[in-house]
Amino acid sequence: AAAEQAAKLDASQKAKVAGLKASAETALEKGDFEAAGARIAELAQAGGADAAAELRKKYEAKAGERETNKRYAAASLAREEVQKIDGAQGIGEKVKALEAVWREAEAARQGQGWGQALSGYDTVIAECKRLSETDAVRQSAKTRMGVAEKAKTDAESAGTAKDAEFLFAEASRTFSQAMAAFEKGEFEVASKAWIDASGKFAAAQKQAAVVQGYRKAKGNFENALATDSALLTKHGGAKWAEVQKLQKVGNASADQPD
Repeated sequence: AAAEQAAKLDASQKAKVAGLKASAETALEKGDFEAAGARIAELAQAGGADAAAELRKKYEAKAGERETNKRYAAASLAREEVQKIDGAQGIGEKVKALEAVWREAEAARQGQGWGQALSGYDTVIAECKRLSETDAVRQSAKTRMGVAEKAKTDAESAGTAKDAEFLFAEASRTFSQAMAAFEKGEFEVASKAWIDASGKFAAAQKQAAVVQGYRKAKGNFENALATDSALLTKHGGAKWAEVQKLQKVGNASADQPD
């Protein structure tokens, strides 16, 4: 099953690379440098580095000062937005790497290496888009974390650590796993785990309510029974003796329903 899934992913990636390559070639033929540059940058990110390198040579040969300056403006705006993103969870390192590409593109533009500068700005634009999308997924994961934190607090307040110990512990483990994935930058994994944790905390709270309801009913019954104990002992006969025997057995068992 794992091999089959890997083969499907490999085929999907090949199809994506082929599609991006064809789109870039078509854009170059039409002189649509903006679209061509974007597809070449995406092609490199998708695993088609060799094809992207060949296309980039043709692209850079056709590029000029005017097209480079247009792309500089777009890359500059995209870069400014990315610099506002919180650098935690590994994003800061990616922004640093992006800055290195930006500086190389700037140096090429100032030296009138239009083609090299253009390719650099395309890479900046594509990476800025990817970082913005990553941050959006991170923000969604943070929302899921908030929901899970509230579910955990509610479960703790409901006494689930005592009355639904196993379920509460399992939910807590899932919550911790989500946090670990989040800090490693695995935001989609973290989001799914927090959804799972929220459900487990809710289930723990439900079980605790059942246990607590049982305990309360048992206590009420025993209190009522104690009130009439003397009367029952005097007049209950063999039936009452049997009830007392069963009660002793019940008291020796766990204070939880099946």
